[in-house]
Amino acid sequence: MPANAIGHEAISASAGSGKTFELAHRYIGLLARGVAPESIVALTFSRKAAGEISDSIVRYLCDAASTEVEAQHLAQRIRTPGISQAHCLSLLRTFIERLHLIHLGTLDSFTAGILRSFPFELGIPPGFQLMESGGAVALEMQQQVMEQMSLRSRNAVGQAIRQASYGRSNKRVEEIAGEFVSEHQPWIRVLPEAGRWGTRSVIWPHGTPWLDAPLDVETAADALEGFLSTAGWTIAATEKWMEFVAAARRYGPYSRWDRRIDFIFKKLVDCRDALLLGTAEVKLNRTSCPLEGDVARSVMTLMQHLVRTDLETALKRTQGIHRLLSIYEEQYDAAMRREGRLSFIDAQYLLTEANRVSGGAVLSRTQGSPTRLYIDYRLDARLDHWLLDEFQDTSDLQWQALENLIDEVVQDASGSRSLFYVGDVKQAIYGWRGGNPRLFQTLIERYGDAIEQRSLKHSHRSCQAIIDTVNRVFGRTAETDLPRAAVSLWERFWETHECAAGVPQNGCAMVIEPSCDGGERTPAPEDRHHTVARLLQQLQPLARGLSTAVLVRTNDQGRAVVDCLRTECPQMTVVHEGVAAIKDNPVVALLLSLVTFAAHPGDTLAWRHIQMSPLHGILDQLHLDGVTLSTRILKEVQSHGYQQTLRDWGARLERAAALDAFGRIRLAQLLEAAGEFDSEGGMSCDEFLSHIDHFELRDAAADDAIRVMTVHQSKGLGFDVVILPELERQSMTAARNPKFVLARDERTQTPRWALKLPRRAVAECDETVRAEIERADSNASFESLCVLYVAMTRAKKGL
Repeated sequence: MPANAIGHEAISASAGSGKTFELAHRYIGLLARGVAPESIVALTFSRKAAGEISDSIVRYLCDAASTEVEAQHLAQRIRTPGISQAHCLSLLRTFIERLHLIHLGTLDSFTAGILRSFPFELGIPPGFQLMESGGAVALEMQQQVMEQMSLRSRNAVGQAIRQASYGRSNKRVEEIAGEFVSEHQPWIRVLPEAGRWGTRSVIWPHGTPWLDAPLDVETAADALEGFLSTAGWTIAATEKWMEFVAAARRYGPYSRWDRRIDFIFKKLVDCRDALLLGTAEVKLNRTSCPLEGDVARSVMTLMQHLVRTDLETALKRTQGIHRLLSIYEEQYDAAMRREGRLSFIDAQYLLTEANRVSGGAVLSRTQGSPTRLYIDYRLDARLDHWLLDEFQDTSDLQWQALENLIDEVVQDASGSRSLFYVGDVKQAIYGWRGGNPRLFQTLIERYGDAIEQRSLKHSHRSCQAIIDTVNRVFGRTAETDLPRAAVSLWERFWETHECAAGVPQNGCAMVIEPSCDGGERTPAPEDRHHTVARLLQQLQPLARGLSTAVLVRTNDQGRAVVDCLRTECPQMTVVHEGVAAIKDNPVVALLLSLVTFAAHPGDTLAWRHIQMSPLHGILDQLHLDGVTLSTRILKEVQSHGYQQTLRDWGARLERAAALDAFGRIRLAQLLEAAGEFDSEGGMSCDEFLSHIDHFELRDAAADDAIRVMTVHQSKGLGFDVVILPELERQSMTAARNPKFVLARDERTQTPRWALKLPRRAVAECDETVRAEIERADSNASFESLCVLYVAMTRAKKGL
């Protein structure tokens, strides 16, 4: 590689260590070397983060353009000597003049731009609309596709559903189909091959004794019943064994796994190796039940029968799920092309080789290949330099969309192209939506010495007391009972944290044990919430100018905390930032009643709400009644959209009764949500109301309020005081209830096979499946560590 080559770099940046600083200076360094801004792609995961990166670039260049001293400081940081104040001013001018050409934004916006450049090649209408994944419009479209699928492919869908729900007959067909699509659609897009879903020879290429060995269940059951009649065990023990044998003999795909089976089965799992050797002992309460020779083999036969039945059922279900998803995907693709409505996940999928809409065309800088979309020509720019932020949250689908382009950059020997990615695997908290933190290390292993590695461990956010606590908690994971694989992955990226120079040292970190009401030994959620209220009353953080956040795991927990704090701390403003959080204010509730009444004029509750509100007088002034109001709102929505309609009615409400500060904040957030809905092309009132139910506040700036939010929402933020009331609510050692596994190649992370899991006790009997469950446990444990780490490292002065 040439001596002046721009190297590839991966930075592992711990919390508060200056990730945005590094990315912004990498960008400036490229500008200083004469790289055109439009040939740089800088991608992150949120508009807010993209704005911070852009603002940082401008700020650092402004500072450097102000004095020669600052210019020299910048030159040192970007390792480019000779940069002058005038040069920095020139770089600033170039960046600002070409803002309309640069690729600095979210991965979603970049993907959307690519689709707009290649609509015909990708098989979609040029005027397509993008929907928020999981939003109301997207969910409505999903429901429409389900209905069309049932009408057009009734026989095929029925067969697929029967196979997917094999052994289960207690739910309606539509309900089952909806569950399967919502739970498994992401996986078929990263593993589309039918032959890898529930295929015995792929999962067990060398066979498995649970499925291979011949079984004579009737003979084994008869032998055991004969033995039990003369075994001389206690009546209670004999009855339990008799019940087990009878239930196991009759066990089939549609049988219930009840306590008669479960109790004995779990005992047998514990002594399986001894059973295979022909001598085992099972204890039922105080009764010892020796199993020798033929008796042990007969018991093992029944155990194998139970495991085999559930494993075979799981294979059939998995194959049926793939059939159902394939039918759904075909119908969904057709609807997507016809209506031109795409979610952001659809957009990413269209840029992968797996997609069936375009035939697998992928992005490329190479001309002439029929399966490559030559992007330089359409974008009128060469994308030579890639800067990827928060890489630990990248999903398989997102990586597949960019993989070919990144490969071309790293394999280019000219030294004029580069890859830079930054992230923190310790903050990988989005596994539940597909984030794959192992990709961070996979790229390093894939490209070897081509990528320089660097780590950042000095916190510019947290005081010494908090850093000391973080080090004590996360530097000793080897001493815990967490899964070894999770500990190993954590230790690979863990470094002892330090405070950066200039960070204020005053602060504290403490654990408060809540008192228990009613004499209970373990604090209930209400006890913890009351403790938070008492702590806030003692600290009075708002009066002291301290930004404060209470971080929880779920929105339901957040609502419970908010209810408690608003009751016990009425002098403090408490803001809930979460899904549907904007509905916690009477201003929003009233405006939503207007929309509800417009859609359903017979809704007397919504009408009475309007009549009892300050809008009652305005209706009289406008000569509107229960009949004409509905028509007027629908016409306004049709003409101007929801955002403008609600802005007008919000202004009328403000004139009728002055809104308080919190009411204005919530109204502004409602208008933001309405604008987002309008941009997706939605018109239905019910869809809009559903959109509000799913709308999540992303950046509710409320410095003069106690902010209650989930840990996931707090990512990237910092607060003077952080309170964590829910530390004991969830196990960190295992996945809660793994239902589906996608086995991956350990080195490349390429998906290998998929299986809808049987019950855990059965699945863990097989070595291959057990390994995947252990991997799921390890992943869940690691993500729990990450969530705790993110929560603790939000604090600046008090934790």
